[in-house]
Amino acid sequence: MKPLNSKEFRPTVACTKGEVFEYIYKANGAPRTGFKGIKNWFVDLKSTDSYYYAVFWAKKKGYIDYGQFSGEQVFTRGQALYYVWLSVGSPKAKKATTFNDFRKEVYYAKAVAWAQEKKIYTDTGEHKFGGDDHLITRGEMARLICYAYK
Repeated sequence: MKPLNSKEFRPTVACTKGEVFEYIYKANGAPRTGFKGIKNWFVDLKSTDSYYYAVFWAKKKGYIDYGQFSGEQVFTRGQALYYVWLSVGSPKAKKATTFNDFRKEVYYAKAVAWAQEKKIYTDTGEHKFGGDDHLITRGEMARLICYAYK
């Protein structure tokens, strides 16, 4: 993860969708194969965006569809965890999560159980994960990437 400028990482700043995908892409080795001559079907993606290749990589993996990418949209903890979980192969947890502040059918539920089992997120007794109401910060995203790929 690169600093926002030459001197600051700013770990408390919320991550955008573009940053989340860029960090996941880089954690997977930032492969540049298979993109030559690719047609850009994303209406809001520019070749100058730092996450340009990350978006095509995510599309190639089946994580997203063509259309509007919305790279500047801030991302929630649940959204970020879900895509990290997909990128490590969607491993199944052996036990259900103890977090209870979301429906078990929500798209990131299996990712939360895996992350709790891997001790990426721990239940402090309040049983709150905050998947939809907590924005993922740069610091939290760095930690998530570090532990997910360990």
